[in-house]
Amino acid sequence: MAGKPETSNDRVNLSLKLRWAISMAIAGGLLYYLSFPAPDLWPLAWVALVPFFIAVALSPGPWWAALAGLFGGLAAHVPAFSWISSVTPAGWLALSLYLSIFWALAGVAIYWFWSRAPGVWFLGAAAVWVAQEFLRAVVPPGFPWLFVGYSQWKLLPLVQISTTTGVYGVSFLIALVNASLVHIYLRRGKTESFRPLLGRLTPLGACVLAVAACYGWGLAARGSSSYRHGPEVGVVQQNVPRYVQEYTSRSPKEFYREMREEVSKVEELSLGLPGSVQLVVWPETTVQAPLNVAPSLIRDANLRGVVQRAMKAIKKVGGKYDCPVLVGARGWFSRRRGYVRNVNKRAVEVFGNSAILFSSTGQFLERYDKMELVPFGEYVPLESLLSWLTPFSTSLTPGDKAVLFRARAEDETRFGALICYEDVFPGLVRNMVRRGADYLVNITEEGWYHIPGEMEQHVAMAVFRAVENRTTVVRAGNTGISCFIGPSGEIYEQVEKSTPEGRSRKWVEGTASAPVRLSEQQTFYTAWGDVFAWIMLVFSAILATFGWWTTAAKGRGNAGQE
Repeated sequence: MAGKPETSNDRVNLSLKLRWAISMAIAGGLLYYLSFPAPDLWPLAWVALVPFFIAVALSPGPWWAALAGLFGGLAAHVPAFSWISSVTPAGWLALSLYLSIFWALAGVAIYWFWSRAPGVWFLGAAAVWVAQEFLRAVVPPGFPWLFVGYSQWKLLPLVQISTTTGVYGVSFLIALVNASLVHIYLRRGKTESFRPLLGRLTPLGACVLAVAACYGWGLAARGSSSYRHGPEVGVVQQNVPRYVQEYTSRSPKEFYREMREEVSKVEELSLGLPGSVQLVVWPETTVQAPLNVAPSLIRDANLRGVVQRAMKAIKKVGGKYDCPVLVGARGWFSRRRGYVRNVNKRAVEVFGNSAILFSSTGQFLERYDKMELVPFGEYVPLESLLSWLTPFSTSLTPGDKAVLFRARAEDETRFGALICYEDVFPGLVRNMVRRGADYLVNITEEGWYHIPGEMEQHVAMAVFRAVENRTTVVRAGNTGISCFIGPSGEIYEQVEKSTPEGRSRKWVEGTASAPVRLSEQQTFYTAWGDVFAWIMLVFSAILATFGWWTTAAKGRGNAGQE
């Protein structure tokens, strides 16, 4: 039997439905963005996904659900990552589009859940939301930034559940509350008898109780947590802004002069730390020259001068406090590691982004090379196709192993160094703690980003790493935010100064020092990792496969009737 021919009214109705779905998805994406810093309207996260879930569930079909998901993702990521445009506008838009693809995939799965299992679709929607976040973290190149759970970084009692589930547990609760609110709307009927209404409200009631229970448990966990004081660490924030145009156009003479001036500034600030510090930390790339080789081996006289000036400063600071100095600098690799190539296909020296520990007398002790490089900032994915997305001409070489440092040979405590955004990778941080890191030091360079949002977003994610592993995270940033985050997520010391606009942690220079807080507790998350996220991924895959299979079967059945 022939199918009913499509009419103009059908096409108009389809167009209206599609525009409505995309508009709703965009509204959800914008609310999602507002939940994070810099707006930081974190309570919005608990309703932000409502219009997005409605849009994809009621889309005219799976492809339309994917399109709505894509637009919703763009509405969230384009403003949330606008700070990247300070470095690479093209890379900013490309990254936003890449991350939005995960929202599109989630949209299709949620559409299938509502079409095939409307009674329990809200569970599938929450699970698939966690699954797409987890995939963002583990699928190369990986950019696990701004999961919805991170929006609650100030709600520390709730954050405590990440000791078991990681950040994904908080994301699941938020997505489940949003889906339960949508469930009330989607399951509405023509009659409002007591029993159907109660059935629609039951999931939301259960969610509220679950959130309250997690919050109460978190209050108790924070109250019962204990720690002892470890070594006192001093961090330096020199506040030297970076500008891409100046970086790529200045002369070598200006470049080396500015490097020497920055070293002098860091030295001066370091000498103002209290005499009790046992480790001094300088931010990422404070010295943009190789410090793991003897100056005499450097042929370029200007570069050799920078290294000699840096070593003089390190010895002076280390000697004053009789303590080691951790420096963010370049690290040259041995030739056996091969060569990297810049985007012009010309062979260059092999070097990486390193954290180098020097003794109080300036002796090289140990080096860690950054393993998770920043796409379009430190390397170019699919370089032959995408090199035009970055203004930088040289790719770095990644490190291949985690390194644990001791401030002194006789010290019992060890720390792991995280460079730049490595602290947003839960697995990398967890691996360092499992290997024996008693606390973590994150050195970072955020002077490139002049649009608000990035610094606070970065701190929000560092809070979760501290709680997940019950460890202190010490942050030293060039322009901020330099602070000490305790094992329960509390910021207990930071660089902060008065400005005409009030107290500020950003774009100010200064120092901070405090003993690190050492916890003896090993969390479930440290021991077992992303078990919760894997469960959500498997559950989502099963439901999505069922939805796809039943949709395909229905399509075959309709074809057979024609």
